[in-house]
Amino acid sequence: MIDLHCDTLMLCTLRQNYSLRRNSGAVSLEKMRAGGVLAQCFAIFIPTGDEAAEEKLSLAPYEYYLEALKVYRRELENNRDLILPALCVEDIAANKAKGFMSSILTVEDAVLLEGDISRIRRLYNDGVRMMSLCWNYENELCFPNNPDDSLMRLGLKDFGFNCVEEMNSLGMAVDVSHLSRGGFWDVARHSKKPFAASHSCAAALCPHPRNLDDEQLRALADKGGIVGLNFFPAFLSAEKSGSTELIIRHMKHIYNTSGIDCLSLGSDFDGFDMACEIDGCDKLPLLHRAMETEFSPMEIEKICSLNALRFFYDCAN
Repeated sequence: MIDLHCDTLMLCTLRQNYSLRRNSGAVSLEKMRAGGVLAQCFAIFIPTGDEAAEEKLSLAPYEYYLEALKVYRRELENNRDLILPALCVEDIAANKAKGFMSSILTVEDAVLLEGDISRIRRLYNDGVRMMSLCWNYENELCFPNNPDDSLMRLGLKDFGFNCVEEMNSLGMAVDVSHLSRGGFWDVARHSKKPFAASHSCAAALCPHPRNLDDEQLRALADKGGIVGLNFFPAFLSAEKSGSTELIIRHMKHIYNTSGIDCLSLGSDFDGFDMACEIDGCDKLPLLHRAMETEFSPMEIEKICSLNALRFFYDCAN
């Protein structure tokens, strides 16, 4: 399986002695191996606002990124017997052939650009292959999702349009999870490459502002993009149930709305603390077995890995 989003690097960066190899969280290298993970997108989440205050962070966003990047590189170096970095789809295939899992570096919240578009190339050279334009706060590029419809309609700022163009040029995937609906449609209209909602669900089944409505799902598919299905219970149902049955329901709705080719996995592991039946990557085989009753073997393969591989290839070429 390929998972488009987890927040495990935040724990490795902010918690003392928190190891990627073995830990108490949802994602570790040992759990990934047990769960049959082919590649994991590890997000460098940039804490800002209340989250930065809670962690007593004094680092500016880009400074924090640099610190988290050091941690990421250290963890990969310490675990080269299990996982290797992947900068392209060909790397994932080569790593698999040698018996290794793959790590794909991403960024959650382009606030770390701090108005400097040249940093996108620096991030790309660091190995970043996907970046969300925002998180839960306004930044120099755009506005986040919001239950207030007037705020939800706000689109990209001029700097945001320029950043999308630069990311397209470099082959870095644009991630619209957390983005306002107006921003989503600006990306859909102006991006020259496919784009992703790395960890989102279907608004028709759970009307959370972070989820995508059917029109957005169809637009994402028309652009060749993908949506990584989020396991966060608050995005799965109004009752905040984290059952495997609900995950399958969202899969089926997205499939019926926009086709099999845009459906992927984006667990958001280690980014939420609500109870979830699939509460770690070692439990992914349970999800796979549940999918077998609803999808064909080829459809399951697309959801689990082929769609993500095709997406990253298309973004890079």
